[in-house]
Amino acid sequence: MVLHSVKSRLLVIVLISLASMAVLIQNQNTFTDKLVLLEHTSQDIIELELKVAHMRKNEQLFFYHKLLDYPLAFSQTYTAFQKRLDLTIKHMQQESMDISYLQKIASRVQTYHDSFYRLVAMYRKLGLLEHDGLLQQLEGFNKGFNDFFARIEHKDLTIVYMKLMTNQQRFFNFQTESELVEHEVNLHKLRSVISRHPDTTALIPTLDRYEKLFREITDIYNLIGFTRYEGLRKVLHDNVQKLEKELSGTTALVKERVKKRKTLVKR
Repeated sequence: MVLHSVKSRLLVIVLISLASMAVLIQNQNTFTDKLVLLEHTSQDIIELELKVAHMRKNEQLFFYHKLLDYPLAFSQTYTAFQKRLDLTIKHMQQESMDISYLQKIASRVQTYHDSFYRLVAMYRKLGLLEHDGLLQQLEGFNKGFNDFFARIEHKDLTIVYMKLMTNQQRFFNFQTESELVEHEVNLHKLRSVISRHPDTTALIPTLDRYEKLFREITDIYNLIGFTRYEGLRKVLHDNVQKLEKELSGTTALVKERVKKRKTLVKR
C-alpha cells in the first residue's frame, strides 16, 4: 500500500512537471512569435524612414533640376510607402500597440505628397518643366516690345523701356520685393511717357496684357516661395521635418518594446 501511494505521488509530480513544462514551452513560443512580429514591425518602420528619405531626395532634385523624372520617382516611392505603412499598422494592431502615431504619419505623408504636387503644378504652369507656360508667353511679349522699340525714335521712351526690362530680368535672377516695386514704378513711367507720344498709344492694350501676365507670374513665385524657407516650399519643408520626427518617435517606441520582449523570452 505504501509503495503504491509513493508511486501515485511520483506520477502526479511527473504529470504536473510535464504540464508545467508544456505551459512554459507554449509561453516561450508565444513570446518568441511576438518578438519576431515586433522585429518585423521595427524593420517596417526603418523602411518607412528610408522611403521618406528617398522622397525628400527626389523632391530636392526636382527643385534643383526641374525635371519631371523626379516627381515620377517621388510618386512611385510614395505608393511603396503607403503599402509598407498599411503592413506596419497591421503588425502593430496584432501587438495591441498604439497606432495613433502611425495614423498621424499617414495624414502627414498625405499632406507632404499633396503639397509637393501642388508645387509641381505651379512649376508646370510657369513653363519651367515643359517650356510651354506663362514664362514663354512673357518671352513673346518681350520679343514684340523689342521689335516695336527698335523701330521708334523716342529716346525717352526707349530709356524707360530698357529700365523696365532690366527690372524684369533682375526679378527672375534675384526674386526680391525691391525689384517688383521698381518694375511697377517703371511700368507706370512707361505709360506716362507713351501718353506724350500719340504715335505709340496703340501699345497700351498690349502693355495691359503684359502687366496682367507679369503679375500672374510673380504671384505664383510668391506662393511657391523664393527660397525653401518661404511660401509653399516652407510649408513643405516644415511638414516633412515633422514627419521625420514622428517616424523617429515611433521607431524608438517599437525598439523599446522589442527590448522588453527579448527580456521576457530570455526568462
